[in-house]
Amino acid sequence: MIPEFNKEIVSLIDQKFEAPSPQMLDSSGTYSFTFKALKHGSDHLKVFTKSAQDKGSIINQKDYFIIVERI
Repeated sequence: MIPEFNKEIVSLIDQKFEAPSPQMLDSSGTYSFTFKALKHGSDHLKVFTKSAQDKGSIINQKDYFIIVERI
């Protein structure tokens, strides 16, 4: 997963992937992102994966709207 965001508003502190339990069939695991607020404002945070087989085209994109009110 690749996050895309305004680096003037937030900073990516940590990114983790937790693999699924072997007992959980068809599970893809869990991605966690930790951000630090740098200044107030708002932005669209995009998280996506890129296809290794299709010349890096974007697949499975999720869009989030974030608001930083206080630091």
